[in-house]
Amino acid sequence: MNGKFKWLKTLGVASLLLGGLNGLLASADRAGAAAGDGTGTAVAFDSSGKFKDTLDSLDHVFKAAGVAAADGKVTGPGDLYYYAGDTEFKGVTVDVNAVKWSLNYTGSDGLKVFEASYDSATGTFTDGAEVTMVRKLKPDLLTDRNQLIASYVSGPIEAGTRYLHVRLPESSYFIDSSSYGNFAVDTITMTSKASASAANDYVTDSLKDFSGLAPGADPSNLNAVGLTDPGLIWDARTFGNLSYVERKDATLEDRALTYEVPEGKTAKSVYAEGYFNFVPSAYFQVWASADGASYTNVTQSGSYHLPSVAYDSNWLPVTVDIPSLPADTRFVQIRQLAFTSGELYGMKHPRMTGIAIGYGEPADDGGSEETPGLTTIKQAGGPVSINGAVELDDSGKPTGEWQGANAITLAGITDANGDDHGAKIYFQYDADNLYVGALIQDPTPMINENTGSGIWAGDNLELFVGTEDLDYSQHPELKNTMLPSDVQVVLSGSVSNGPQSYVYRNSAFMYPPIPLEAAKEASGLGYTLEAAIPLSELGISNPWDGKSILLNAVLNDGGSPSRGQWGWTTTGETLKKSRGQWGTARLEAGSPPAQNITAEANVDESNRITVSGRTLDVAGKDVTLRVTDPNGATAYVDQAPSDSDGQYAFTFPIVGDAYASGSYTAAVGGDGVVRPTSVTFEFTPGDEGTEPSGGLQATISGPDTAALGSEIRLQAGVQGAGDRKFNMMQAEIHYDKEKLAFDTDPQDGSRLAADVVTPAVPGLSVLDAAIKPDSGAILVLLGSTDPNFAAQGPLFTVRAKAKPDAGTGDTVVTMQNFQLSDESDVAAAADGTFSIRLTAADHSALAAAIEGAKTTLEGAVEGGGVGQYPVGSKAALQSAIDTAQAVADQADATQEELAAALAALNQAVAAFLGSVNPPVVSADKTALEQEIAAAQAIVQAAKEGTKVGQYPKAARDALLAAVGQANGVLQSPSATQTVVDQAVAALQAAVQTFKTKLIALVPGELRLTIRDLSVLAKYYGMKSDDPHWTEIAQADLFDEGEITIRSLAGIAKMIVDDWLNE
Repeated sequence: MNGKFKWLKTLGVASLLLGGLNGLLASADRAGAAAGDGTGTAVAFDSSGKFKDTLDSLDHVFKAAGVAAADGKVTGPGDLYYYAGDTEFKGVTVDVNAVKWSLNYTGSDGLKVFEASYDSATGTFTDGAEVTMVRKLKPDLLTDRNQLIASYVSGPIEAGTRYLHVRLPESSYFIDSSSYGNFAVDTITMTSKASASAANDYVTDSLKDFSGLAPGADPSNLNAVGLTDPGLIWDARTFGNLSYVERKDATLEDRALTYEVPEGKTAKSVYAEGYFNFVPSAYFQVWASADGASYTNVTQSGSYHLPSVAYDSNWLPVTVDIPSLPADTRFVQIRQLAFTSGELYGMKHPRMTGIAIGYGEPADDGGSEETPGLTTIKQAGGPVSINGAVELDDSGKPTGEWQGANAITLAGITDANGDDHGAKIYFQYDADNLYVGALIQDPTPMINENTGSGIWAGDNLELFVGTEDLDYSQHPELKNTMLPSDVQVVLSGSVSNGPQSYVYRNSAFMYPPIPLEAAKEASGLGYTLEAAIPLSELGISNPWDGKSILLNAVLNDGGSPSRGQWGWTTTGETLKKSRGQWGTARLEAGSPPAQNITAEANVDESNRITVSGRTLDVAGKDVTLRVTDPNGATAYVDQAPSDSDGQYAFTFPIVGDAYASGSYTAAVGGDGVVRPTSVTFEFTPGDEGTEPSGGLQATISGPDTAALGSEIRLQAGVQGAGDRKFNMMQAEIHYDKEKLAFDTDPQDGSRLAADVVTPAVPGLSVLDAAIKPDSGAILVLLGSTDPNFAAQGPLFTVRAKAKPDAGTGDTVVTMQNFQLSDESDVAAAADGTFSIRLTAADHSALAAAIEGAKTTLEGAVEGGGVGQYPVGSKAALQSAIDTAQAVADQADATQEELAAALAALNQAVAAFLGSVNPPVVSADKTALEQEIAAAQAIVQAAKEGTKVGQYPKAARDALLAAVGQANGVLQSPSATQTVVDQAVAALQAAVQTFKTKLIALVPGELRLTIRDLSVLAKYYGMKSDDPHWTEIAQADLFDEGEITIRSLAGIAKMIVDDWLNE
């Protein structure tokens, strides 16, 4: 469907230019520039008005000058010019990758974009207005702390603009010209006027002072630190800016960073960046307000983009990206939370380096603005057809069966490959289902080679729903996990395996039928996923009552490195199951559905229950009844046809102490019943006087649920015997032979094994137990030699097994023809019935252990520091987790296999935890300090070059790197003595290696000696035109083209200088 992803705006992409460069004009000598190479062709926008140039070549560039294109990136300095053809540009995003230690922030020349015009007669371009470009760091994509990965995103481009000029940084941006390659443009994405994406203006602050704050903001606890002094170049490179703001007292919360958008506008998005050099207990937050007085926290855990490399006492960026704000927001506040002095390690965190707020006309995108973490789910106008299609109109609003539905948005997502992802997920409900319609942007759509419980590892959408303890008041200690009633639903549309889904609840995987369809977009860059999730699977009843639920949605991309995971309110594997991080969805009040069956319940004087009613549209069809006690235990099940008028009635007792007193629920449905109904009644089971006319009632009970392949113990007996004595009993047990199995005697398949039926009371014996496996029937004979034996209550236990291939669902066991006798009489008891729900093999313990192991693994850091783990230990634990997961993913795994996997995983976790590096005494770093000082002196004294007495640049760079690594150990408070000693040895080796790189005339010398003078004397008077000149050219210290007395004197001076410096 054309235009399917128009909704996927680049929201919240505001940021700052390097060094506060935003808004600077182009340099005069490049305002009008002749273009060099290029194709002279226009950009080929797709149907949604978007084009992404991956820069594998310059084929899509109209003209280029001074740039180099290789390996999918473009380096400068130079210029790229793009042509919109018969349309015009609306926006542009430039993705860059730089080595920040090579960037020279003392220069004022950063990446810029200009609206341009082109003179075809002369082949020259003239720059017009500079386009506002803001920078957004991407710390979660870092693979090395030396990297700077960012997107420069434009504000509005003036209507009618048909040429864009992208100018890469000039030489003043770098230390030297060889560093050009350290600032590369990876991709350039452009939109045309056909795009539905909003182009917001921005309020930006590079935090060099407090002039940009809203009136009334109090920055008295803040310091603005400038980094323009050349001596602070390393700080400027570290923080990617020429200034930062920090608190004077970081143990106090600060709200001074408050901003107001222009009058008549509303804030649309917020981007903020700050630096930490450790993992804090909390990061900074974003709060929004319509009036500047009352603020709401709009920060979700998924709003943060955290560094993917370890801090290791280095400052690394953390960014907050809020893609949408509550309607009417005009004030935005960045709150820095209070730290304890023990958390600060003598430094003030965070160091804030940039803030940008996107703003525009109120609701200028033609629809209601989403509130982070909050949505309303409307009642559907009727059943939604599940066909993998969610149609949108030209303005991007849903039509047809999805018209009027609200959505939540996952936007502004880029994976480690630089590919864009996102999702807009629409929700509706009716009496039976929660409908989900997801428009998913994915450059490699519907790739999922997994099946069963393993589909989480491919392309899929996860939903998390909570219906209990919405304010966390009942279980505040469980905010970081899931309650047993919380539900995870995983939906996958796979090209190879088709639609698949599962439900995960209370540590168990279940596979209820969920109507699900997926369809790939014609563009090949996304897909639509549509599902109808039964409300019964989510624990939601009567949704039309206006109740609320906890909700989170997570988009998974199996094609991304480390399986990309992006949530509505969370990010990453661990937090997605933290219910305290989930958002809230309100089910809009609606109309209850019409019923076509009625029900009422009455309890008579003899404590018998009658459930009766009428089917309104059908007659003579089976009506089903299921009665549950206040704890949800099944107390009675039955099925019988209605009469010719649709009337039905069930009369039955509930006796014994196995069931609770209180409010019982009778649920009725059946053939032709469109919507089952239920009725409640108050009931107290009684031990005596409750049986019909003094009769006997057979009882059979067991667990409410059992895993496939697991053992089930059924307890059988009788109630209502009163004072009568029976010493002989006979009972038939009927079961579904496709669901249950019983062990038989190895010598006689018609008899049960000796331990299948066992007495539950003293004095009673099992006389015989036979089975008809083909018909699902068992006959049990029991007796006692005591003529006064009291046959009352539980009498015997029957051991069954749920078949591994039985399939999930309910199965019924009945006890029929229960006869009791004494020497003079035989009495018959009413039949007893019991229902048990079969579930997939009980993966709960293994699943919980895997989750625990993952949490342990994610929180562990390898290294030599205290509390860290030996290198390679995480890989070993990951291997154990993978092995356990492979068993957990097998839907047909037996309980024995699950138990063995659990034991192996627990052993691996115990071994991993036992390997942690214990606390050690403070290391003595005196020798390391001395070696660093000596190495730095050597570096300072060494001259870089290609002449005698100098050192190659590569050798000097290598020693500088070694000094930097040694400094890292010196500054690390957790470095052990072993690590310090290793750093000393490594630096000494680096120094020794460096000395061997001295350019000398005598091979292998570590310093110049008179032997070098002797060698040089042999060549005295040789000139550059001599065929042997290359043998001695390095001794021509002054580039005279001849070995002269001056050359000899120069080397002699170096020898003397070395002696003076000893």
